[in-house]
Amino acid sequence: MEGPRSAKKDEFSKVLELINHVFRISRGHKPTMQQEFPLLINENNTDNMIVMLDEDTCISTVNYMHEDILIQGTRVNGASIGGVCTLEDYRKFGYSSRILDKVEEKMFNEKVDFTLISGERSLYRRRGCKVVKNFYNYSLHPKKEEMDFQLVPYENWHLLHMVDMYNSKSTRYCRSLEEFKTLLHSATIPWGNFSYRKYTILGKEGGFHFEQGIKVLGYIVVRIMSEEADKYGEVVEAAGNSHMLSKAFRNIANDLYLSRITYNVHLRDREAYLYDYDKITFGNMGGTVKIINFKNFMENLRPLFYQYEEKSIVDNMEFYEESNQCIFKYKEEILKIEDKEAITNLVFAGPMAEKLNYKDVPTIEKFIKVNFPIPFVWPYNLNYQ
Repeated sequence: MEGPRSAKKDEFSKVLELINHVFRISRGHKPTMQQEFPLLINENNTDNMIVMLDEDTCISTVNYMHEDILIQGTRVNGASIGGVCTLEDYRKFGYSSRILDKVEEKMFNEKVDFTLISGERSLYRRRGCKVVKNFYNYSLHPKKEEMDFQLVPYENWHLLHMVDMYNSKSTRYCRSLEEFKTLLHSATIPWGNFSYRKYTILGKEGGFHFEQGIKVLGYIVVRIMSEEADKYGEVVEAAGNSHMLSKAFRNIANDLYLSRITYNVHLRDREAYLYDYDKITFGNMGGTVKIINFKNFMENLRPLFYQYEEKSIVDNMEFYEESNQCIFKYKEEILKIEDKEAITNLVFAGPMAEKLNYKDVPTIEKFIKVNFPIPFVWPYNLNYQ
């Protein structure tokens, strides 16, 4: 048995064969994983495709890619893990866990702040990856609504307008234009009972902005789930004001004969809150998350902290790890967080989710309560890997 180690370029086809076999072919689908996830499953990403081999066969793999994210304009270093799989005859021997150990070590050395994993399996939870609750899930029923805008299928000329709207968001994945184009196509490839629709919201012809050339006012990407007893929609990604989006969601559900359409908004994204909906729940972010490098992450977030706390406090706030504990220190005040699972929950879900003893640390308590949970992206958007 060889590994865990990075795949070699000439081994890419073997890794791809394993991934397609486990996730598509064995389930009766076409081998489309590379087309669906071209940034993650890419020959230029083989250094981050960690494998174990038995002679000439790739029997287990964990794959990740670096993804920078802006948090209200502050750039942090994320990494997305996906395509985690093991050949059937080699399961229950702990190979995936061994590879994940190697992946986390490699990420730490590369100064990755945190990792997002496209799954909630016990494999991830056992190692401190956390399911965090920080998103409102809105559900809207189908209804034919009068719209003071045009809802049309996506066309290529809409792209740069969509990119402009996306980049105006202060919390988002960092995407190049080429990545945006690639993801808009790859993340909407149908498979199994999943299909997709892409829409653009245009202003009314004759309106001031329309005549000035600002024709695109929003966009919506919807995943259609066709199950035996139900057909419903999930918004993958959307931009536009909440008034327009609510009306558009209802009309899309009506036109496609969906039982409902759902939309997820981070609890700190107040501007995106919907006010016309049929049901709202408070739920999970999607997948799991784990802080890899606490000190580096907090240092990268320092520009964000200055936006919410006095400069003298942020200047004197220290972050470090000691004996597996994550520590906040302000002058004589010290607060120790027991493990990575607890600190991940605190940073991403907030102080209401992770109860702490703030005795004798009033400044740190205030610092935590005004900064956490941090604003965050919906991980299952077009960037989902």
